[in-house]
Amino acid sequence: MNYIKGYLVFIISFLIISCGENIEDQFRMDKQYWNDEDYKNALAIIGNLNFSEDPLPNLSDANTVAIFDKIVDKSNIDVVTKDENLGLVHRSKFIENIFDTFRSISDEYSMIDREDKYIYSEEYVAIEKFMLYFQFDYIRLFNEKIISESDNPEKAKDSRVIKSNEQVLVNNYKNYIDEVNYENRFSEAAKESFAQGLNEYFPQLLEKYPKADYSSMKEKAKNMANKTSNSKIKEQLEKIIELIDKNKEAQAELERKMEGGEK
Repeated sequence: MNYIKGYLVFIISFLIISCGENIEDQFRMDKQYWNDEDYKNALAIIGNLNFSEDPLPNLSDANTVAIFDKIVDKSNIDVVTKDENLGLVHRSKFIENIFDTFRSISDEYSMIDREDKYIYSEEYVAIEKFMLYFQFDYIRLFNEKIISESDNPEKAKDSRVIKSNEQVLVNNYKNYIDEVNYENRFSEAAKESFAQGLNEYFPQLLEKYPKADYSSMKEKAKNMANKTSNSKIKEQLEKIIELIDKNKEAQAELERKMEGGEK
């Protein structure tokens, strides 16, 4: 009961505050970069727009397209995660907060209509692709923090925890492939954007983490390649399967050389 009262107070307070603000002011569009608190603010507004059944910021609305572009603006992430002058703990906490917030933002944009179609299919895919992008920094900074705090940093680089974190990233990427199960919910433009995500980020994943286990991802990609009715998605999934096979061969060859004493 206390939770319900608190939530109603939050709703009422939000409505009172927002009455005197236009939509851009509410989303703090005057700021060059959004920090993690700005994203939490955006999530609160998006949640209340859904609650009141008002349109969310989207790519089809001239009044809110700039807001949506801001939501998936990579510079908001890069200005913190790639700034070596900032502390590692600060950057790690920032990207952790971003990840937690975006899981909720993704949920807000995943609504379906009476025809079981995503209401915001292009926006949903854009958000999922954005999450693929910043998860590289999420895992990298998390692992760098573990290594920096270790008694033996060199040994920590090959620790079970580091490898486990890298595998988490691979599994998260596999979840993106799983969206093919719901491709009938996507518009044609969203399907094309989804295929672009496969093409842009999955080769980077294999390049950055060649030693990870991709067997489960390969199985998922094979199943989805057989299931999809979209030629562009099928093409990209087949490329991923090929990349995984080539990576496995390269890692096996590297192990043979190491066992033979070659450098």
